[in-house]
Amino acid sequence: MIILNHQHLYYFWVVAKEGSVARACEKLFLAQPTVSGQIIQLEKFFGRRLFTRDKKKMDLTDDGKLVFEQYFAGYDEPWGQGGGQHAFDATTKHDMRSVSKSVISLLVGIAIDRKLIASADEPVVKFYPEYSYLKSPGWDQVTLRHLLTMSSGMQWDENRAWNDPKNDDQSMAERVIELLDNPARRQTIGAAARAMVEKRHDWNSLVQTMEQFYETNLLTARSNI
Repeated sequence: MIILNHQHLYYFWVVAKEGSVARACEKLFLAQPTVSGQIIQLEKFFGRRLFTRDKKKMDLTDDGKLVFEQYFAGYDEPWGQGGGQHAFDATTKHDMRSVSKSVISLLVGIAIDRKLIASADEPVVKFYPEYSYLKSPGWDQVTLRHLLTMSSGMQWDENRAWNDPKNDDQSMAERVIELLDNPARRQTIGAAARAMVEKRHDWNSLVQTMEQFYETNLLTARSNI
């Protein structure tokens, strides 16, 4: 059994800072086998690769960048469960709420850059023609920009019991489930948006599901940086 001591962590820190075992050994005035051995023991202890290695340098992996991880119980308001103390661990799914808006904003920006959406000032109702019968006066003036910046001016009340039909949070959840259950509506660009795409583009190659668009343009793109 490997017993950690401060030297394992200190040598790890110096190697990470210097970018190689050789330069770390110059700082520590130690032989390379000594420092390499400590790093190997540390990786065995955690069961994770802490560095990527090549002939010239050593870079931290995602596991190497994580110094400490611990989860606590805390107050949360998950959809449908009400506020209260909830236990958390590495697999807990959180109620993200407006955090997701940052990701959606990035995707909208990418779609605008690729001429899939004309601009952030497009009316929202243009993307959901099948729900046009539900709109009330003023909805034609609500744009993507308004929704992304939480400045649409729509009435909203979530300070009610979850099962209260006047709880807008609960009503929105029902609408989201309805949309997700409809594969056609999971496309990033609805039929009404086709007119905004230049004719030289192949429409079928542009239409992707939201998951595919996110995977291709954010996750995969980030991993290639």
